[in-house]
Amino acid sequence: MQPTSHPRIAALDGLRGLAVAAVLAYHAGFAWAGGGFLGVSLFFTLSGYLICSLLVEERAATGTVDLRRFWARRARRLLPAALAALGLALAFAVVAGSSGQLVDLRGDVLAALGYVANWRFVLDGTSYGELGQAPSPLQHFWSLAIEEQFYVVFPLVVLALGRRLGLALALGLAGSVGAMVLVQGDVTRAYYGTDTRAAEVLVGAALAVWATRRREPGRLARAAGPLALGLLVWSWVVVDQGDGRLYAGGLLVHAAVAAIVLRSASGLGPLSDLLAVAPLQWLGRISYGAYLYHWPIFLWLSPERTGLEGAALAVVRVACSLALAEVSLRVLEEPIRHGRRLSAAAARPALVLGVAAVVLVAVLVPAPAMDPLARVLDGQAAGLIAPPAAPSSIVALRSPATEAPAPMWPSTLIEASTAAAVSSAATTSTTAPPSPFRAVVPGERVRVYVAGDSNALAVGLELATWGQDHGVDVWTSGWLGCHLVTGGEYRYAGESAPTTDKCNGWREERRHEIADVGPHVVFVITGSFDVLDRRLPERDFWQHIGEPAFDALLRDEVARLAGIAIEAGSRVVWATHPAIRTGTVDGVPPKASHPEHDVARIDRLNRLVAEVLAGRGGVSMLDLRGHMAGWPGGELDPQRRPDGIHPGSAVLPDLAAWIGPQLVAAAASAS
Repeated sequence: MQPTSHPRIAALDGLRGLAVAAVLAYHAGFAWAGGGFLGVSLFFTLSGYLICSLLVEERAATGTVDLRRFWARRARRLLPAALAALGLALAFAVVAGSSGQLVDLRGDVLAALGYVANWRFVLDGTSYGELGQAPSPLQHFWSLAIEEQFYVVFPLVVLALGRRLGLALALGLAGSVGAMVLVQGDVTRAYYGTDTRAAEVLVGAALAVWATRRREPGRLARAAGPLALGLLVWSWVVVDQGDGRLYAGGLLVHAAVAAIVLRSASGLGPLSDLLAVAPLQWLGRISYGAYLYHWPIFLWLSPERTGLEGAALAVVRVACSLALAEVSLRVLEEPIRHGRRLSAAAARPALVLGVAAVVLVAVLVPAPAMDPLARVLDGQAAGLIAPPAAPSSIVALRSPATEAPAPMWPSTLIEASTAAAVSSAATTSTTAPPSPFRAVVPGERVRVYVAGDSNALAVGLELATWGQDHGVDVWTSGWLGCHLVTGGEYRYAGESAPTTDKCNGWREERRHEIADVGPHVVFVITGSFDVLDRRLPERDFWQHIGEPAFDALLRDEVARLAGIAIEAGSRVVWATHPAIRTGTVDGVPPKASHPEHDVARIDRLNRLVAEVLAGRGGVSMLDLRGHMAGWPGGELDPQRRPDGIHPGSAVLPDLAAWIGPQLVAAAASAS
């Protein structure tokens, strides 16, 4: 005896549509959708309810569960669009992805195919490389992994336990809550873990077991439904992903409220009528594809590539995602799911939508030039980079898996002074060097050594390209996530991490590199990691720039780096630093503010450097911040600094063309 088919409930389609709308609004960066990520939690509870309903009804009707048939249905339903989304993500990564995305791509794809993406992100943890780069185009597969793990295990539980299923669900809920308690404080683990998120699925399953004995929701459930839906929507507006209350019972409460909505919407009443409106039903029918395709599309259609922002960008992103989801449903998902051929009537509108989406993307997104760091990771060098035709190479990438987005710092050379603020007026240091500096011999190419962090790496690589046509050889030694004050831990966008041996050993390595290169000019770009909160060795407290003890350490290190260059006969050009906004993605600032966002820290950094370098011969400052302040959006212009740290790669050539001559002028002043 075959189990009866489960009728499709229009209101639940509408609820799916509402959930995916919340996720799309959240990823679009709308301030009013700060809790939109909870739409995924609703999907968990809804999946638990529907799947458990099917399995319990099948076991009641047949006395067993046809596992092969169940898993085959799930595969036909889920795999076609998932594989298509993998293809879309691969296309994005190859055509427009960053170097960090390319490096991580193989592991991300394998984890997505194996439906273990959530555990990959747990094991990866959080690092500077992850925070500073664009996220994985397969990041959203974490939730699909949890659902698929449920689809594999839960039918076995239903088959084995039968009437004892209720007890098993109660134990599973208790175990999941216990797991959440055990990982308190580790947001990444709590958010991605199968065990910690299982409660949301199991609440839906428990509702299904209870509802099978009561076909129609009662009067109380129908009355409570609209209020519960209002609470869900309210949470999608006000909750923040980093809110610790979510992981101390908040997600379980959300699932319980969602269960009330599900129960109410499953029968007749005002809530089911509201959710069954045609637009929500349509969005619910394509919700799986919309969720799968929207993330790589959102990454592809970035503000930098499209020239759009705000509501206009969101409309384009969402329109492309929904169009592709509709095409996928008609052309791919439904024909495979039901084992039928695609009719011409269905193919024609799907084809029109598909072509329109492709044309729109083609018009909005020009083929991007590969940024300098991507060129490195694509095979120019695995660890050390030097100018073309140079006999040796100096620049070290600290980690091939960590991306350094490209900066733009138009500025001007000024003499280091003890002024409280560095002026952006164009003046050039003319102080006669008190000791011999390396002269540029007639006919000789100017040699520049760029030192610093990820910003130094990216700008140095572009300067090297510029230098090929202008008689300048540029060695770049930018180390990702590094700092001048050594040791201990740092706190970046609220996440702490230990410093590395590479960063902490900069003094001797810089000395050897500068001696090997023999540069006319050492160009320093650093500071992002010296304005973070730091916990230094043997000190059980956090401190930061602006506090006397930390300032004293930073003064010593600034003087040490400048001294190493001067002792080697090189002039020093040191860049002032703009404000930073860690946690920014595609120009959208983080929901929460972090201590390093305080502009006073950047002000102090630039004053401190100017004070240390004042009066030293052969030292100039390049006022990058002064120029950035003149941008249309100021020094944190989201179009020019989409990650809040590094300006976008599209403007690098102009930047190099502006900075390069000033470095040449600094070198010439030493001859």
